[in-house]
Order: sequence, then structure tokens, then C-alpha cells
Amino acid sequence: MPPREIASISRSDLQRLKPSDNAYITNVKHISSYNWIDEDTPTIAVPGSPPLWNPPVGAQHVKKDSGLICIDENAMRLSKSSLEPLFRALYTTDPSFDIRPFDVISDRHNVRMLLSFVRPRTEINAGTAFCIKLELVHDTLLMCRHEVAPTEFLAPHEFRGYGHEFEKMYTTSQISGGTGHHRIISYRFCGMEFLIRHETDGFVKSRSEEVDANEGRSDLTGSLCLSARTPEDTCLVAKSKATKLTVLEKGALVPLESTLEIKTRSAWRPLVFDQVAAQIWVSQTPKLVRAHHNRGHFQSPRVEDVKADIDDWERASQESLRALGTLIKKITAVMKGCGGRALLQYDTATDSLVISEVEAVGVLPGDLYSKWGGEKRKREISAISQRNRNNKLEQRIGKEKEKKKKSTFPMSLDLKRYRDMSNMVLDLFRSGNREKKKGTKRQREREDYGITYDKQWARKYLLDPLTAPEPNQETGLGASHVNPLHMARAKRDVGPFDRPRRQRKRISIHTDAIDALDTIGGQYHHGGPYDAALLSRNLDREYSPVAAVEESNLEAMRDICLGMHHAMAPECTCRRRLGKRK
Repeated sequence: MPPREIASISRSDLQRLKPSDNAYITNVKHISSYNWIDEDTPTIAVPGSPPLWNPPVGAQHVKKDSGLICIDENAMRLSKSSLEPLFRALYTTDPSFDIRPFDVISDRHNVRMLLSFVRPRTEINAGTAFCIKLELVHDTLLMCRHEVAPTEFLAPHEFRGYGHEFEKMYTTSQISGGTGHHRIISYRFCGMEFLIRHETDGFVKSRSEEVDANEGRSDLTGSLCLSARTPEDTCLVAKSKATKLTVLEKGALVPLESTLEIKTRSAWRPLVFDQVAAQIWVSQTPKLVRAHHNRGHFQSPRVEDVKADIDDWERASQESLRALGTLIKKITAVMKGCGGRALLQYDTATDSLVISEVEAVGVLPGDLYSKWGGEKRKREISAISQRNRNNKLEQRIGKEKEKKKKSTFPMSLDLKRYRDMSNMVLDLFRSGNREKKKGTKRQREREDYGITYDKQWARKYLLDPLTAPEPNQETGLGASHVNPLHMARAKRDVGPFDRPRRQRKRISIHTDAIDALDTIGGQYHHGGPYDAALLSRNLDREYSPVAAVEESNLEAMRDICLGMHHAMAPECTCRRRLGKRK
């Protein structure tokens, strides 16, 4: 079922709604964190650690970014549920964590894109099309980032800056095999409780942390399915196969106050704080590195404390932030009336947000939904899944009925007789005239057709074409627009088209047998009724298909078969051929 639009939100709609009174972020808390581990199977390390800011001495030359660039690592490594690592890390850190008080759970990227819609004149990514998966679980809105492609490959001739290579040179990984570090924080905004995940570029050590580093570091490496603290849960997950994600307890807890964001920019157009303020504000990252370069040559960058700048930007942007809060509340209200799952898209043509209802799989594995409501929520999720399965089944049955309706033969010749005729044609397939033909080359070509076919499929098709699969190019059973048996009449070689001609198996079949195969395929292709006049010509004589083949009366068999084809297909070239043979 295609998506059904249920709501459209424009900026003017937000102005008519009552704005929030307070649009400040308060009560910020660090909840959990994790690193992705570069393994064959999806693996994260909790709490992990961001890379340590460790710049080399003096000016450096950095090569440009190239190769595979990760846009959304969570979707790249766990495409079925990119939000799952957030919850696994959360419940590994605190198995008793209560998720129910939260109103919004999202990635930083989604909030930034909504903010760019609210204030298009100031955000650098304003006007860019984006898409967000939405799901409402009880009263919690889940917003899942949705990218067309989670990765991008940069060819040697392409240039997208120096950011990734700069981070590799100026930071030191703290986790063996670790890649991106993701943090989960909570705060209150516009009367709503938010749980936000964001990627952190690095961290700096304070003097006290440098002294106590060895005492405070945790380096456990036990492998878990969910949490080593509860072996019963581990067994349960292993039995239900609820997740393919492996969790390692490894790394060191880094406070939010030590984290930083790294930005590279050409020295000819220096980075202004307002250009990155929204990103830093959503994740409440207190430190910033602005690294300017001249064609890849970087001077020694410094770490800035931008907490005061964030507060100033927040005070100056109250109008836009209140509109952001109003927009999120509007999205939640729409979701409460649409069945719980939808897709939010920014339509660049109408400059509005479009919410469409979709029958999609949930953004989380089934076992995580129970965190909101125990067995009751499990039953609800099971009912939703069953309803989706029933809808898909009904659609499939409807398509099959429609297809069968188009290809069903009329009752002027019952199915038993038709099957008898099919068996007869199959016998001709097996015992075709293999005698050497006499006459000119052109005469031999008219009577000796080269056909490549799949024996198993041919038998299934001839015995009961109503249930036989459609021919298709991939399996070598014919082109997509005509039946392979229909093509035989046109003196064409039919079969796997990617196979060299000299390797095709050639079978000589009597001309009238070819006519029979042709008309069966023609009737199945055209979907028309029988030609009653031609059928009665032999049926009135009580000529059954079996009798026709027993008496070697190939002319009667041909008339029976050709009669099927031509009543509703006058434009077909076969009809002209039939007229000539009369």
C-alpha cells in the first residue's frame, strides 16, 4: 500500500498555533555512551570512549578526504534498527532505566533538520530535502534518521574537505578497533523530556582527570548479548534471537563537560559560531575546535570553551526555538491519530513538512517495546504486526485473484479436456519428428524450429498453465513481453539469452506441434476466450485432444489449439497464418 498523506505542516501553520512559553534546555544529564567496533557482526562497546584530543606539534599538512565516508554509521552497521544501539547501551549502563517519562527520543540530526525548517534564513542546511521515520510508543515519539544512502564514496578527483583526515591526525582512539563514539543525553525543553543521541568527535582531559586517569578507567571486556549483570536476560535473548547486536563492556566514562566538536574550514572563509550553533546546542557540547587551513596546511588549532556562546545564542533565538517546540508537539499530536507509524518528509516543492501513514516495520526490535508497558505492550505490538501481515496477505491474495481472473480459460472447453490436450502436447515435445527433412534449406527452416527450454518448467506450464510462473528474462524462460512458447512460432531461438548460441540445446519438433505450443502460449499471453467456431468444427465430431493425438490427427489438434488464440487477438500474425492454411 502506498503512503497515505495524513498531514501537511507549513511555517504559517506554526504561527497560528500557541507557542511554548519557555524554550530553554535545562536539566542536562549524561545517560550512556558507546563506540562501534569494526567487526564482521554488529558490535558496540559500552561506555566506550571518544578519541582523545592529541594534536601534533606545529603546522601540519593534511590530505583531503577520500574513499568510503560514513554519513550515518548506526544505519550502516545495523540497517534494520538504527535506534537499537541507543537502547542496548542504555540498558547495559542501567538495566532498571525507566524510558516511559520521555516524550521524544531522537538523533541530533533530526532535531537540527526540524530547526532548519523553522528558521530557513539562518541555517546552512535549510532547503535540503530530508526524511524521518516516526513511531509513537504510548506517549513517546521516536524519530529515526532516514538517509537514502548511509555511506558515500569519494573518488580521487572529488573534494569534500579535510574533516575526516584531520580528526585521524589530531586525535587518538581510546578503544581498540573502535570507530564512531555516540553519546546519549537527556534534558528538558519546551515542557518535554528529550533523550538525544549524537556523535562526539573527541574529548580533552582536565588536569584532575590526568592525575586520576588510571584510577578511574574501567577496562572490562566481557562479551554480552544484553548485559552481563543479568545472565537470565542473556539466555532469554539467545533463545528469542531478539537481536544480532553484540555488546562489549569496555571503555571509560568521559564527562559531558570534556567533549568537543571539531570543524575544519578554509582560512579564506573563517567559521562563524552561528553556523554551528544549532548543532552544538542540540547536543550541548561545551567545547569547539575551529581548524582553519590553507589548501590543507593547518596551523596549531586551539580548543575553545563555547558554553557562554551557546547560552547567548539560545537567548537570541527564542522565537525560532519556541516554534521548534510547537512543531514537535504538533507532530506528536498528528501521530496520536494515525496508528503509530508514519514518515515525515520535507517537500521542497511546497516548502512544507508532509506526514504520511505507512505500514512499516517498527523502528525497534520487539523485545524493546516491552520497556514501555510489559506484557500489555507486547500484545499490542504483536497485534499490530499481525494486522500488517494480514493486510499484506490480503493484498497478495487480491493480486493472485486478479491475475487468475485475467488468465482463466472460459468454460467452453473444460479444464480436464484442456489438461488432456496439454499432456498430448507434452508427448509431442518428447517424441518430436527427428527425421532428417528433405527439400531446400528454406523448407527445412519452416519445419525445423530450434527451441531451448527448461524441461521442468515446460512440463509444469503445459500440465497446468494457470498455476505456472510467468516467464522471465533472469531464468532464461523468455522475454518479459512475450511467452517463450509463443516466440517459437516466429522461428526464434528461445532460452537463456546470456548463453552462447552454440551451447543451446536444439530440438526438432513437428510444425503442427509448434502450432500447438504457440497457441497455448498465445492464449495465456493474450488472455482471450476460445474461438467457438473452430472448436465446434472438431468437438462436434466428438474429437477429444487425446483422440486427436492417438489418431495422429495433427490437423484437428492444431485447430483446437489455434481456436483458443484468435477470437480476441485479431491483430496477431498467427491469425493471418491460419487463414492461409485453410
